[in-house]
Amino acid sequence: MSDEFREKAIGVIVEFGHGNADELKALSDSDLLKKYCEVTGESADDYKDA
Repeated sequence: MSDEFREKAIGVIVEFGHGNADELKALSDSDLLKKYCEVTGESADDYKDA
């Protein structure tokens, strides 16, 4: 995933109180996407090209 999308995902997750930015930055792309989708209710399939 792009650096821009990683930053957006981290920001959204932290904003909704579901994580610490430093811990989230250490996650792999797939784990970060999974966490992002849990928070937003979206499907990871929607972001397979991110």
